[in-house]
Amino acid sequence: WNELQRKFPNLTINPFIMTTDSTHLTQLTGDKKVKPLLISSAHIHQNVHAKPSKWAFLPLAFIPEGKFSHLEFQNPTQASLLPGILSRRLYHMCMREVMKPVIPFTVTPIEMVDSEGYIRKEILAPLFYIADTPEQALVAGLAPNNCIPCLAGT
Repeated sequence: WNELQRKFPNLTINPFIMTTDSTHLTQLTGDKKVKPLLISSAHIHQNVHAKPSKWAFLPLAFIPEGKFSHLEFQNPTQASLLPGILSRRLYHMCMREVMKPVIPFTVTPIEMVDSEGYIRKEILAPLFYIADTPEQALVAGLAPNNCIPCLAGT
């Protein structure tokens, strides 16, 4: 952290946290799912983050979960592998679009108003991404049955 601050000595580092978790939109009919992408400032205390009623995390985007069941495949291998690959590709394409406006400000300062009302030049820094095991595999671009830390199939 100190190394990052030394890189930008006259700027404030504004770290942010992102998280997703699969959510059912419909029950019993259609089995539609979406991944809400939530964002929060890392400057907020963890006790506040732990309380949903405090609204520390705000929705940034809703990423669809595609099943691709309407597609026809040439053989059973494609039918079993391609829907998962397409779903992971869809997730990463959506994340690229959502993060497109943020990426320039990870190296170029932006003027923002702080909690005391002063205007400061800040650099946005993605600090970490909170996810359970299926989302970790999705972010890593791995099949759900792969071991994330060691990249070994299970």
